[in-house]
Amino acid sequence: MSIKTLSADTIQKITSGEIIDRPSSVVKELIENSIDAKSTNIKINIEKGGMKIIEIYDNGLGMNKNDLLLCINRYTTSKIKHFHDLNKIKTFGFRGEALSSIKNISKITILSNTNTQKVGWKLYTQGCNKQIYLYPIAHPKGTTIFISDLFYNIPVKKKFLSDERIEFIYIKNVIKAIVLISFHIKIIFYYNKKIIYNFEKVTNNLSYIKRIKKICGIDFIKNSFHIRYIYKHYKISGWLSFNNNLSSRYIFVNKRIIHNTFINRTIQTILYNQNQNIKNIKYSFIIYLTILSHKINVNIHPKKTDVTFYDIKSIYNLIYYSIINKFIYKNNIFKNKNITSNVDKYNFFNTKKKIIKKNINNIKHNLLIHNKNIDIISLNNYPLYNFKNFGTILTILHNKYIIVLKKDILYKIFIKELELLYLYNIMSYHIIQNNKIKTVNISLFITLNYKEYFFYKKIKTYLILLGFNFYEINYVTISITKIPVILFSVSIDILFMKLIYDVSMQQNLNINDIKFWLINYIINLNKIWQYNNIINLLMEYEMFMLNKQIMFIDKLFYPINI
Repeated sequence: MSIKTLSADTIQKITSGEIIDRPSSVVKELIENSIDAKSTNIKINIEKGGMKIIEIYDNGLGMNKNDLLLCINRYTTSKIKHFHDLNKIKTFGFRGEALSSIKNISKITILSNTNTQKVGWKLYTQGCNKQIYLYPIAHPKGTTIFISDLFYNIPVKKKFLSDERIEFIYIKNVIKAIVLISFHIKIIFYYNKKIIYNFEKVTNNLSYIKRIKKICGIDFIKNSFHIRYIYKHYKISGWLSFNNNLSSRYIFVNKRIIHNTFINRTIQTILYNQNQNIKNIKYSFIIYLTILSHKINVNIHPKKTDVTFYDIKSIYNLIYYSIINKFIYKNNIFKNKNITSNVDKYNFFNTKKKIIKKNINNIKHNLLIHNKNIDIISLNNYPLYNFKNFGTILTILHNKYIIVLKKDILYKIFIKELELLYLYNIMSYHIIQNNKIKTVNISLFITLNYKEYFFYKKIKTYLILLGFNFYEINYVTISITKIPVILFSVSIDILFMKLIYDVSMQQNLNINDIKFWLINYIINLNKIWQYNNIINLLMEYEMFMLNKQIMFIDKLFYPINI
């Protein structure tokens, strides 16, 4: 759709008086315009905190001569025509205010071309000056915007900006957030002529994880859990991480970065209610919410950094079930029909399905013939996930094993063996790495008799290496202050007393004995393995296996002959 000037009625309803308050605001608006233009390649060049130069290049749809002249005028946009179009808005911009606001406080040059033009066009203007220079040029399809001397005509504003270093941090934070929603786009970020980020397009789950690792850090990845859920017409996916980096908290609604107090408090409340022994829990997250456009209002904030949810209860339930479904290991507490009927078809690792898609129905048919009495979870409506180390997940049988296709060979993997090996590897690795296992702070008091206290002291050192921490109040009362996060939803007092009892029946125990006791306790908890649980477990295993040599993984695969 070409750029048009909005009607007076529409302007009155959407106008926000948008203010460009610092260079990062300019960077955000320009990159979002590039994404809206369906770009697959974006280059960002910033100098001197954005005060000297902001340059954005993209290979998007571009603008013709007429659109180029219109784009710098106030309330001109190609995103909507009428106010009710906001009910189906899928773009970042829609008011037509940003470029006009940027032009008024800077010197701006725009170069653009489309597929239908023989030549591109270059526009130059500055400040509130109505004089515009327009020249034909050679330029590839796409747009380059060059902003210089920001706030040159507002010296008071320039005076109150932070120093270059602080402005760089603001700009970097904007780009980090955009990188986390633009997985289909190659993004290069230069600062003072040095490359800060160089992200290729995400093509598989491994490159996706590496992008998150680069933005949020290795501690985020090491301590994170993948969440995914569907509730009614609302979808959530993302990562929840127990670590000290509170700055890594990102909320995206329909790919739009927002800052929302309700969602932050909801996550905090759910985690506390799940285990009230938690004390001063520190966590970070990346949350992607997909919501029908008419279910939210994106026009409540001048910078579009917040939204109003029209159905708060459903949003709460969506977040609640996504977290609880991840941590609770009880008998099918959250067996939700939505999981199997309304599967989220959007994911970052969709394979091209190739031979798998052709043969999957035959594979399932043959499996049914050979396993008539076995319950099979049909994955017809699910996206096919292709894992580097585990192949493509085809189906789940009888809550016991999964069927995978790896290198054109069909295998079954027993779920208990998969979980056991994952726990064994992660515990063993973290013991070697000096107790860097994922932990959660709790506050739980346990009273012991003298015999129990004696056996507790006998294994205390081993438990500390496995992620526990204790404070001894006296000879009969201890406080458990930290536990491994893999025990997040387990009744710790019951586990602890059973462990003490079993220890009292043994002699000459070592750390491996305790490790295997904990693993056995976890894998024998009653669970109903849904598709989401399997994908989450494999995702965590894939993340853990980054840059590590994992023992015995080949032992998981049992060939199937059909």
